[in-house]
Formats: sequence, C-alpha cells, structure tokens
Amino acid sequence: MIKVEASTINPIDRFILDGSSGQKLPIVAGKEGTGVVIEANGEKVQKWIGKRVTFLSMKGGVWAEYVAVDT
Repeated sequence: MIKVEASTINPIDRFILDGSSGQKLPIVAGKEGTGVVIEANGEKVQKWIGKRVTFLSMKGGVWAEYVAVDT
C-alpha cells in the first residue's frame, strides 16, 4: 500500500474524465505517481516500508490518497 504524494496528468486522463475514452464514470484516473510505502506483503518487499517510491498502475486509480499496486 502506498500513500500517494503526487501523480501525473497525462492526455489519456483527460479523455477518461471527459467521457471520450469509453470508460464508465465514476472512475479514479491516473496511472503513475510517487509516494511512501506504508504496508507491504511478502518478505522481499518489507524493506520498502517507509521508503519513497515511484510506481505505475495499469489499472489506474492513482489519483487517490492511498493505492495498492503489484510488485
């Protein structure tokens, strides 16, 4: 789990928000950002807790306060 500090605005996000992408609203836009890892599952990623990371979520939804992403 990442506490989002910042995320980008890409042209596709504008298409999502104005409805021209074909996706049904409501939707949380954004696919990439930066933040601090606050929770992690698995021994290999425990070392990332408390660290600032950049991330990409192909599912979108990073214009949120918290986001869960796969490693």
